[in-house]
Amino acid sequence: MLTIKPLLEFYNKKEFKKVIEIGNQYLNKYPSDCNLLNIVSLAYAQDGELNKAYSILKKAYNINPLDEVTIYNFAKVSREQGLSKDSITLYKELIKLNPTNIQAKNNLGEIYLAQNQYSIAEQYFLECLNISENYRLALIGLGELYSQTNNRVKESYMIKKLYDFYPKDAKAMYAYINNLIKNNKFDLAESIIFNKPEKDKISLEMMLLKADLFSKKNQLDDMENILKKTIQNYSKSPDANVMMAMCKLRKFEFSSAEKFINMAIPLKDKSEDTYKNIHFYYSSVCNDKECLKTLEEWHDSYPNSSEAHVCLGAHHLANKNFIKGFELYGYRNHQNNLIVHLQKNNIKKWNQNEPYNELLILTEQGIGDEVMFIKFLEYFDLNSNITLCANERLSSLIKRSFESIKFLSKKELLENITILKSFSHYIFLGDMSEEFVNKRNIILTNKDSYLLADKKVTYKYRKMFREENKINVGLSWHTENKMRFLSNLQKKDLNYISSNKSINLINLQYGNHIETMNRYNIKYDNEVDYMQNLNDLFGIINCCDCVITIDNCVAHFAGSLGIETYLILSKSADWRWFKNTTKSIWYNNITVYRQDILGSYESIIETIVKDIYCKHIKKNPS
Repeated sequence: MLTIKPLLEFYNKKEFKKVIEIGNQYLNKYPSDCNLLNIVSLAYAQDGELNKAYSILKKAYNINPLDEVTIYNFAKVSREQGLSKDSITLYKELIKLNPTNIQAKNNLGEIYLAQNQYSIAEQYFLECLNISENYRLALIGLGELYSQTNNRVKESYMIKKLYDFYPKDAKAMYAYINNLIKNNKFDLAESIIFNKPEKDKISLEMMLLKADLFSKKNQLDDMENILKKTIQNYSKSPDANVMMAMCKLRKFEFSSAEKFINMAIPLKDKSEDTYKNIHFYYSSVCNDKECLKTLEEWHDSYPNSSEAHVCLGAHHLANKNFIKGFELYGYRNHQNNLIVHLQKNNIKKWNQNEPYNELLILTEQGIGDEVMFIKFLEYFDLNSNITLCANERLSSLIKRSFESIKFLSKKELLENITILKSFSHYIFLGDMSEEFVNKRNIILTNKDSYLLADKKVTYKYRKMFREENKINVGLSWHTENKMRFLSNLQKKDLNYISSNKSINLINLQYGNHIETMNRYNIKYDNEVDYMQNLNDLFGIINCCDCVITIDNCVAHFAGSLGIETYLILSKSADWRWFKNTTKSIWYNNITVYRQDILGSYESIIETIVKDIYCKHIKKNPS
């Protein structure tokens, strides 16, 4: 009588070649024994011979297509072979035989997640939790799904649940701390990090989390100190070296930043964040060749990463390689949490050649992106069955500027998702940018403005900020985006602009900058939250004769109103401004000024102030 007990013992000891050797001897005598076929196939798989594992499991499956162990192993190896369709079919067969097979359901969730089929993936993960509410792999899977679809609330809930069930599990703890940092809950993150036992505090993962915490809090000296210790202990960590490079870059220590980047490049096992930061470094210093090389390696190493696709697409777009660029950039909406709900409700993505009953037009990304993409409403017949879904802060602007359009806020949609059932088709408005690039001279009317500020608000601020014999210059100089810190104007830049006695500076900067505004005599309305009350902010912009801004949402706000705008770009500029251009293709009124020396805007500021003097002050002397 055949017993596979000795083979199992060798397998558990990871002596896979021994299993293969003895197992094949047994198979000569018992060629149809499914248990034997399974253990030998798994040994081949562990030994890296997937083709042999696959053929043996196929034989076992043909012998007994109802054996659950065989089906599971066959599905698993099929997936490892890249045969996702076969794997899906097999897991579904297994679930028919055993509806409570939690591993099969979870693996289906993972496959569909990798394919960006979020609603189906979510369904399988949730079914796992219905079977066992603390099933670890499903909690991890849902956390990743909600992260990819940018559903911060559900992502945080799932990761907290994972941590509550498995507080001693390192992966759960790191995921929880990382999520706290991502959501700016620094105190709680810090308390967990620094209250861990000493041995845990010096683990690579924990030290990197400390560095990330200091980075988010803008404590660059603390960040540098912890990274020095990390690199001393873990010199072969690409993450540690790249984070140090980013720290040095933020401190404007460019030669040191390059040194740590060069140390990281040859190291193996790079994470997505590492690739992202290496790409950012080369982009910042305008090394196009190394930037593209990094992006392609990231894309190849993480083929299911939407972010890798998007960043590579943006690089191609910046260099006006539009066909490849737009193809890859289209992956950006895989990260939109509305995708899950659209899939669930079977709402089709609209192409311009097909009819629709009710069309939902969705804005996307940040508030500046939304304003920019609203330009493309000109492609649509706004009197037909169309609803625009956008940030509720834009409500009054859109209703004023496009009187015939039906408006739905993103908040309203997410709070009552059943609204989706009334639509037959959807399209993300940003997808029309490809159409614009290809046909802009034919399709659009090329108007100087497409959004209308409130006339009463504009009049109010003209009266409030008016100063005799001076021109109104709106100014925005700062972004909180840590990946765009090189964009920010420095004290010497603000001092030079404010020193011109013919310029009346008006604040367009969101955030708390009262000290800066007072120091440089920048006029502001302290009663208005600029990022919440966009109606007032647009009125303030509209009362300006011209605007000076870095690459943030204010550039798009001023562009949409047709206000003459001086856009100041660092070497690492967004793809929408392209390489080596001085005029924006999106806005007739925006002139682009590009940094010559990394970290310095001195010559640009001088040029802009001189230009303002020639255009406005000299023409209209007091």
